[in-house]
Amino acid sequence: MPNAPSGCVTKGGVMPAFTETTDHNVDALITAGEVAFSAGETAKAEAFFLEALKSAPLNGVAMNNLGVLMHHRGNLVEAERYLLRSALFSENPADVLVNLAAVAQAQAQLTAATEYLRMAILSAGETPRILEQMASLAEVMGDATNAAVLRAKSMALSEASDAVEGGS
Repeated sequence: MPNAPSGCVTKGGVMPAFTETTDHNVDALITAGEVAFSAGETAKAEAFFLEALKSAPLNGVAMNNLGVLMHHRGNLVEAERYLLRSALFSENPADVLVNLAAVAQAQAQLTAATEYLRMAILSAGETPRILEQMASLAEVMGDATNAAVLRAKSMALSEASDAVEGGS
């Protein structure tokens, strides 16, 4: 079975070698990739996400993370490819759809970005993240007033969510 990419370190130390494929192993690879990406170590992050896909080829989280990573690098075609595949297998399609909207927006495909956000709202309702992406799209489309309204709504929803989480 595959081993973790050499030289990769997680919060807890060196990533152990995996001797069998389990959901836990795939989750550990994805978590290690997310930690590496957050630390700006994109090559390591990519290696972890690709290794996760070798073990679980239909893992929507690994595909989504690779899409985000490719978008971060400016490789919009690869980003879109990973994100479209992720949308088919993701347990949380709204997040993937928001990421697809950001890629479409970066490619000046504003109609596609709008449609992805519409589908995200149908999937998850109005969330702070969806509203923030809608605000960004409204700005690009020259609608500063609507962008401000959407950002305010996003902030209010986020604060309400924080208050609920803090009170539980």
